[in-house]
Amino acid sequence: MDIKAFKMDGLGNDFVIIDNREKITNLTKDQIVKICDRNFIGCDQLIFIEPDSSADVNLKFFNYNFWL
Repeated sequence: MDIKAFKMDGLGNDFVIIDNREKITNLTKDQIVKICDRNFIGCDQLIFIEPDSSADVNLKFFNYNFWL
């Protein structure tokens, strides 16, 4: 599965950002942990941009150990 993602960093942290406003992907916990693994892509947090009916977007943050 190919997922368009952006890897960014700031103030000593790095992030993988996935624009999921079109709901094209639904990652499992294991897939999220794998993306955050430093032996794979690696990041401190994985951020999903998702649609929201009461705001422009909803941001979902997952830490590298899967804590929200």
